[in-house]
Amino acid sequence: MPGEVLDEFGKLIIEWVRDRAINVCDNRLDRCSQTAITARWAELIAEGSAEEAIRAIIPDCVDTVISYLLIAIDQEMIKISFARDNGEIAELPEDSVGEVAGWYEGAEDGWVQRYSTQRFHDYFANLTLRDIPAEGADE
Repeated sequence: MPGEVLDEFGKLIIEWVRDRAINVCDNRLDRCSQTAITARWAELIAEGSAEEAIRAIIPDCVDTVISYLLIAIDQEMIKISFARDNGEIAELPEDSVGEVAGWYEGAEDGWVQRYSTQRFHDYFANLTLRDIPAEGADE
């Protein structure tokens, strides 16, 4: 029955996406948390106007919601099909190799960086690899 199936889909969206994203964003306001996002939010709230802080935090919240949707797809809680205009179909998560969430905000070439026309904070921008010996190099 379509009604029951849609209701199950709605329950999964609320539990796996909406409620988890709200919980994570609430935790980011806890100054005891030791994440880059929490530190940035605390700085924005302490130093800027309320409007500036909210404008900076909105994209983080949106990205969190989308990330949790993609994680639910990666973990096979939600299975969907995507059809291109030409009829080509991708079955998710099967055709995504379980990495849809990684493609979303992946460093440098993630979907957000490549396709978004709206503001976002690149939390990967300042990350660098430590000096790692090349494969096969003498240590």
